Amino acid sequence: MKTIAICLKKLPPLQYLPNTNKDGAQFRSARFELMQRLADNGFYVCTVGKEDYLGNGKFAKHLLPIDFSETKYQELGEVVADVVYDRAEAYLDDLPYLNDRKIGKVFNNKKLTFEMFGDLQPKTIFVEVGSKQNIADVAGDGGKIVVKPYDKSGGEGIIIGEVSELMEKLPDPPFLAQEFIETSGGVAGIAKGRHDVRVFLAGGKIVGGSVRQPLSGGYLSNTHQGGSMQFLTENELPNQAKKMALEVDSRLERLPRFYSADFFFSSVRNRWFLIELNGSPGLVPSDFGEVGQNLQQVLTMEILKVAKQS
Repeated sequence: MKTIAICLKKLPPLQYLPNTNKDGAQFRSARFELMQRLADNGFYVCTVGKEDYLGNGKFAKHLLPIDFSETKYQELGEVVADVVYDRAEAYLDDLPYLNDRKIGKVFNNKKLTFEMFGDLQPKTIFVEVGSKQNIADVAGDGGKIVVKPYDKSGGEGIIIGEVSELMEKLPDPPFLAQEFIETSGGVAGIAKGRHDVRVFLAGGKIVGGSVRQPLSGGYLSNTHQGGSMQFLTENELPNQAKKMALEVDSRLERLPRFYSADFFFSSVRNRWFLIELNGSPGLVPSDFGEVGQNLQQVLTMEILKVAKQS
């Protein structure tokens, strides 16, 4: 029996399950549903931690579900994985997994993303150690810029403001400085005010999305930073955002992939911009409606496709 392992950054402690927060409960429920779907197809399915990887497909320990309905598991010893669904951005070189490592590294590396999709993004410069680039060169609406770390996600480390305000707050290089695009004009029928629109893609197909909005007066729409989120079916997503998402996907190799592409709309400039790609977007369970059902079904099929070819 082949083993499919879902790789997290680290295994949760045993007390994690009954004491998790709202977002954690959603992701846990979605993960266990996905695992049950894979197990129903005849695979040994478990959760592993990136830090426990020993090489050659072997992990020092794993968590095995013992009750899918109550999301319970038991901790066991070594396991050898045949296929990995990578939630940890591990990019292990000696295992087949989703996302395939050849494109997986692009999703969460902002510099590689810009090299491939810069024409779809706001103006951006990359400030390396010893760089003499002037961040004011990318000042955008209201004379503001966005500064982002290379290697963080979820809005962590992002600062936004006018150049003069940020000079004393800049992180040590490397970081990127990006043109600020004001999105307070919203998107007709979708969002009033600042926003970002996320499009989920699996195997080159759009399977749904979401719209996220920051707290009033804020900039960052990440839910753990106080933002709100509403899921959107494929039909509810703006046509131009879908068109751009498919353009992004057309530039990727035809390899196993599941990711999200984030966009926002400038009503002043009358155009959409690609913000970033995310190779490990949060999962949702089927009881979230059509988007959750589509994500679960298509993601299961993509992982099974990799498993059957391994």
